[in-house]
Amino acid sequence: MSSARLTDWATGTTSGGRRAVSAGREYGILLVLGALVVVFSLTTAAFFTTANLRNLLDQAGLPMLIACGMSVVIVAGEFDLSVGAVYGFAAVVTAKTANTASLPLAIAVGLGVGAALGLINGLIVAAGRIQSFLVTLATQFIYVGVALAMTHAKDTVVVNAPTGFARLAQNAIGGIELKSWIAAIVLLVTWLVLRNTAAGKQVYAVGGDATAARVAGVRTRAVVTAAFVVSGIAAAAAGVLATSDNGLAQADGGIGMEFTAITAVVIGGTSIAGGRGSVARTVIGVLLLAVISNGFTLLYINPNYSLLVQGAIILVAVLIDARLKARSAP
Repeated sequence: MSSARLTDWATGTTSGGRRAVSAGREYGILLVLGALVVVFSLTTAAFFTTANLRNLLDQAGLPMLIACGMSVVIVAGEFDLSVGAVYGFAAVVTAKTANTASLPLAIAVGLGVGAALGLINGLIVAAGRIQSFLVTLATQFIYVGVALAMTHAKDTVVVNAPTGFARLAQNAIGGIELKSWIAAIVLLVTWLVLRNTAAGKQVYAVGGDATAARVAGVRTRAVVTAAFVVSGIAAAAAGVLATSDNGLAQADGGIGMEFTAITAVVIGGTSIAGGRGSVARTVIGVLLLAVISNGFTLLYINPNYSLLVQGAIILVAVLIDARLKARSAP
């Protein structure tokens, strides 16, 4: 009996079964998204309209940006619970700078703050060899606290001259707002880097087996730190665009976004253990969450039930990932 068949016999699986599970993991999210689109289209006439579909894409723009950065971190085998806090911090800094200096400088400062906060997370995790879950849970509160201190505990920071700034997010191309186009460009660049560059392959290698990657000559600490910097910049970009869109910033306005981002990444098929996943599938995960929220709103269903559905989808995705990993183990 061959070693492959012996493994199948010992684990009670077949190669066909493994292929079926793998296919379900790869394409199941598309089937679920398609099914929800059909259901909502049949149950409410307002869903499958041009105006509503554009609204869906506009709503998904900022979560896509944050989930993009989160994908890189999770593929590298880590977690970033501070993205919501970085979003709020960058928004506050951007609004304050826009009120005293030029718009380009405000945008640059906002993105720079995101990179700096991501760098802090990465250095603590990589150099201190501390679990990223705990590190970013702590820095989340620190970043929000500092941002609140900057606003003197006020609820919002209003942009004094929001008209020109608003064009950054609200101007539209093809009926879709710029913030969504910006998110799409960032996602495309991130996908290409992860898929086609040596740096991207190193991220997958570190997430798959950090020890083996280190033996192969990969600078694992640098890779992990870089992943957190990317996450920080992505979250800050979302905060900058939110400030542009709303004309104001909230220090704690991003709290909770980290869970939405993680949810989108996980249900998109990225392994929570790291080393496997795709930014492209994360986009599908974000769209799935947006469709659920939008459909429930149009049907006047209590939004709390959407959380129930999201939780069930996450549980199924995690179970499939665990099952697939067990079946592929030697």
